[in-house]
Order: sequence, then structure tokens, then C-alpha cells
Amino acid sequence: LILLCLPRDETLWLASSEVELVLRRCCYWTILDGAETKRKESQRIRIPRANLLTVEAVAGILKQERDRRLGS
Repeated sequence: LILLCLPRDETLWLASSEVELVLRRCCYWTILDGAETKRKESQRIRIPRANLLTVEAVAGILKQERDRRLGS
């Protein structure tokens, strides 16, 4: 699960040019595991602030999933 946090001011969400696309603020990630809930209401989950979505985090998540699928 990836949570995208954006500024309150919608005009600050995105900046783009021919050389870059900038999405402001940050994303956090978590891997949901366990049994699926039957609840129809909302459910709160906690994502540690340490789970900031960075290039290194994406590489680690992909490696972890690749290892899991290959049984390593």
C-alpha cells in the first residue's frame, strides 16, 4: 500500500517542465499481510514514518518480492 501525502494547497501538488515532473510532499509504504477483514466500515492502519518511499525503498521492496516469489 502506498500513501501519497500532498500539500493542502492543490496548486502546489505538481510542477512540470520539459525536463522534470515534480510531485510535492512524500509517499509512505507498507505491506499489508494477514487475513482480509470482513468489515464494511473504514479501518485504520498504521504506516511507520520510517517507511518513506525512496529509490532505495522501492529497490528493497522489489528485491524482497522477487526473493519471495523465487523461494529464496
